[in-house]
Amino acid sequence: AENARVNYENLKQLAERNRALADAGRLDDLQKGQVVQDELRSEDRLMSTRASLASTLDEFKLFLGLPVEVELQFDSAELARMGAADPQQLELDERVVIAVGMSSRLDYQTILDQLEDAERRVEIAADALRAGLDLVASSGTVSTPGRPGEFDLRDSSWSLGLALDLPMDRLPERNAYRSTLIARDASRRAAEAFGDAIRVSLRESLRNAETSLRSFAIQRVSVPLAERRAESAKLLQDAGRADTRDILEAEEDLLEAKNSLTGALVDYELARLALWRDTEHLGVSEEGFSFQAIAPMSARSNDIPDTISGS
Repeated sequence: AENARVNYENLKQLAERNRALADAGRLDDLQKGQVVQDELRSEDRLMSTRASLASTLDEFKLFLGLPVEVELQFDSAELARMGAADPQQLELDERVVIAVGMSSRLDYQTILDQLEDAERRVEIAADALRAGLDLVASSGTVSTPGRPGEFDLRDSSWSLGLALDLPMDRLPERNAYRSTLIARDASRRAAEAFGDAIRVSLRESLRNAETSLRSFAIQRVSVPLAERRAESAKLLQDAGRADTRDILEAEEDLLEAKNSLTGALVDYELARLALWRDTEHLGVSEEGFSFQAIAPMSARSNDIPDTISGS
């Protein structure tokens, strides 16, 4: 929105300048009309950008659970700080990042625990299908007549036997066993899919961080070039060696370069935050964000499974 405002102010000044040149006979009506048309277009773009910004701010209030009537003010200090500093390349190995993410994600560990529970239920259901052989023993004695507290152990009965439970008529147990097999396979597929989603997300965050950092470096050089081009176009017009269209194109390229620079910077910061979030290394408090360093995992990476294997 700020870039659109600056662009509108520049075109507004250019329109006034061209009107003066046209009144002095140094500029034809065609070039005068071109800059006026671009001035109106930039004003329309500025209003649309501000309206979009206001709508996004209202959506952000709803996301925070705040009434839309609450007044929130933007603080551009953080964006200025990000632009003044040189973003550093994330010197992280993809294999290490994925290993850290797979071992640190609590939601993924929960999925693995659920898979282990499904495996145990299969073992329990399979045990119910086996034959059973129990040792059955019992003994009994009665008290002396009229004396309920006296017992004669010689008048006791004993029994010892075996109870054999053959694996026959196991239809309910068989159905239960098949159900646990189906549930285990579904749990394994869910764990594999979730693990793959984590890997894809981490790889994408790394690529986005690298791409946005390169784009930021390019646009950081492009903005000063676009500014010098816009100034040169104005000087060349004064010298009669450039027309209004050259100035308008230079101003449009300058706006695009500024927006691309800001977009690349924000994209890099978002990709960095997403990477730390997806590895459970991002902390959020009232003071702001905090990051836990990702240490090399070479010593224990072999303990982290890359895939879910079935038994």
